[in-house]
Amino acid sequence: AIAFDMQNDLNTLDITGTVSPTGTTLSSVAVQWQAFEFGAILAAFTGQRVEDVAGISEGSISVTWRDPIAETLRIAARVEQVEVDLIGTTYELANPPARFDYADGAIVLEPMLLTGDGQTLRVHGSLARDGAVDFSMVMDDLSIANLARISAGDDIGARGTVAYAINLGGTLTHPVANGFFRAEDIRWKSFAVDSVGARLSLASDTLSIPDLHAKFPFGRLDGSFMATLNALGVPVPSKIDPAFHIDLVFDRIGAEIDEWEGLRSGQIGLSGAFNLTGTKLADLESYRGMFRLDSLSVDAPFHRSVKLLEPFTLQIANDIDNPLSNPVHLAQILDADTVGTIVVEYQPNSESLGLDLTVERLRLSDVRHLIIPIVNLPDDLDGELSVNASWDMDTEQPRARLAARLIAPIGYGVQADSIRFAAAVDPENAVIEEGYLFSSADTLHIEGGVSFTDETLHVRVRANRFEAVNVALPSLPP
Repeated sequence: AIAFDMQNDLNTLDITGTVSPTGTTLSSVAVQWQAFEFGAILAAFTGQRVEDVAGISEGSISVTWRDPIAETLRIAARVEQVEVDLIGTTYELANPPARFDYADGAIVLEPMLLTGDGQTLRVHGSLARDGAVDFSMVMDDLSIANLARISAGDDIGARGTVAYAINLGGTLTHPVANGFFRAEDIRWKSFAVDSVGARLSLASDTLSIPDLHAKFPFGRLDGSFMATLNALGVPVPSKIDPAFHIDLVFDRIGAEIDEWEGLRSGQIGLSGAFNLTGTKLADLESYRGMFRLDSLSVDAPFHRSVKLLEPFTLQIANDIDNPLSNPVHLAQILDADTVGTIVVEYQPNSESLGLDLTVERLRLSDVRHLIIPIVNLPDDLDGELSVNASWDMDTEQPRARLAARLIAPIGYGVQADSIRFAAAVDPENAVIEEGYLFSSADTLHIEGGVSFTDETLHVRVRANRFEAVNVALPSLPP
């Protein structure tokens, strides 16, 4: 016999029942709770502060069984009340009681409706003993602001709504599904999406998203996706050949930065297309496709910008002699003048995917203004950067080389006439060939490297009147 009773003011929890040690007679356990507060339990599962979470529930569960348990187990659950308060938003059961039953190997979840702050969630479903599935879930107007507050524990300024529906049928071995996803007016900091929508279906062990689209304040994206379940790594009983396909077209998608440097707005946008096919997502050698970039522009305040000078196409396959249709040519522009260039070219004689990078006289003061939304750099950063680099992406025999020169660099209060740096990596060594800082009074010289074959490290640093105080200060505590 089992008897357990807990009371605390209006909270009650009762557990009673009898259990047959031999299984020859019927065993039963009944659980009943009234005005049961579970806010502390919910806070532990959601990671929220206890004072930000409250919950109260009322219901009952009845369980009976005898040998053999698999054939005689019966479960009947009833929930008369559920009310949850998560960081100021209250969710409650709108159509009590919610019912869940298990008997004769079949599961039935009767229609249940949860509401809160204009949001609704509808769920119902069943699983028959023969494996037949009938399940439906519909979410209307899920608030991204509330979701962000629950996830982050604070208001992070996100807004928008999400809706979705999923219908699942067929059997456990051959499921069939269809549904949709929709999001509208998504806003967070500089990220903005007017709408996102997708339709999906699952049939014949194949997942399809025939219609995927997104609309931005000044651009849009359209695409589709198809994959057999075994291409995604999910085992299937049928002998279908694994395959997947992704197709995307984007037109001027990007973001508008409202407070770039706190003064003026800027824009980032790109146009192009991407498609990819293969057998399994994990099998990179099966990939075939292309990425085409028609335009790329970063427009920052004070007439600074980066532009793609000509479109290019990157073919995706490991048996293509030259995957790049033409060099990738970016220009750094101030007003209408080109003040720096970045060029990426393919190495035709490389063992694997080999690329050359050339940077000519890139002005770091302009770079600082261009990438402030991504990373903060020192306010006094300046100088002209030139780089020559190459690498061969053969995973077994990687090779890379870098040579950089910085004219009249300034940063963190340190100023020099020039900085030179050269390094190389091959299957046996990683070597700093030279690292020099020159000014009228200061010099800093670094050289050395790592031998992978001998597992040895050698580094030599020489300095003469090198002023390190301004470099170290930003990393020290106040």
